[in-house]
Amino acid sequence: MGYKHDGYALSVRMSAPADQLGSWLSGDLVDRAVLTPLADGVLDRCTHVAENLQDPTPIGTRAELLERSRRWRYDVIELMSGASPEDPDCYINSRFDVDGAQLFVGLGGAVLAELQPRLIDLASSWVLAWSRTASPVLRLAYGALAPRGADYPRPVPARESALYDFGSIVQFVGISWHRARPDRNAVFTAMMEAPLPPGAARYVEGDVLVIRVLDALSDPSRIRQARAAHEAWLSPLCETAPQRGWNERGDRIVIPGEPEPRAPLTLYDPEPQIGYKAIVVSLDGTVDEALWTELAEIARAGALQDGTPLTGLRLIVPTREDALAIHDRALTDGFQMVTYPEDRVFWEVKPT
Repeated sequence: MGYKHDGYALSVRMSAPADQLGSWLSGDLVDRAVLTPLADGVLDRCTHVAENLQDPTPIGTRAELLERSRRWRYDVIELMSGASPEDPDCYINSRFDVDGAQLFVGLGGAVLAELQPRLIDLASSWVLAWSRTASPVLRLAYGALAPRGADYPRPVPARESALYDFGSIVQFVGISWHRARPDRNAVFTAMMEAPLPPGAARYVEGDVLVIRVLDALSDPSRIRQARAAHEAWLSPLCETAPQRGWNERGDRIVIPGEPEPRAPLTLYDPEPQIGYKAIVVSLDGTVDEALWTELAEIARAGALQDGTPLTGLRLIVPTREDALAIHDRALTDGFQMVTYPEDRVFWEVKPT
């Protein structure tokens, strides 16, 4: 029941300027600029530490943790509540590279229940402190606070950005890092000027632009609406691409696992018990009605005539235009989806 199950995650990228590459990590920087800001809320919840994906060991005292942190270099460091990194209620992951640091805080279970009323303010205070105390050897690049794994209404096709997390509750934007390059500066300028969604707020503190789309985390419906509003606001301002598994036309990829021929189907995927049948669509959008009726009966029965179980029957047609022509009728008659082949995979039109 930890952060992976029902939690929130704060993810931040810090970047080292060119003159600090490979030399930014020294002295007590990790403790002063990374760990100390987390003393408010989470650091004292962590009982174990793991270095470079080794087995977790007890942290010991705060002084012992400080001494260990002085020896960390370009490593992966995990701090967690309990001895298992699988799904703790409190989890901190710091990835230190020659060119900067990736910082992650995951909260769930009892820890989240306690901190959720002030989590927006708390996460903002951590990021602002990281930016302030790590300067000038590290600069905030970007970051976000968002629920983990929770759904919210998204456009089709789903899109993603290489730098920014859509559907964030709070977005953090490093000002000097963005201004250092014309392409990033153009995005930063747009973020500063674009009208915000209703109820959102934008402010600058130090070297950080903070954009909040919500002021509290108490209403799941409002959270979903705010996340959708954030994506609708941010996606036109930055470069995006269809999320993996989607194409520009809004179709979703379909890849059978280990299909095999099985009459009267074209393919049968035994693990999910999914059937595929290739049919022809005429120029006027009509199909072989006798075959259609036979297949629709199989789809509704949930099994082939020999008893082979069938959790879904999917149609394969030659082109996307064919798929669109019969899509609505197919779903009405009990078929799971209509697909067409392209680039050696199938694509589902009008995915639900």
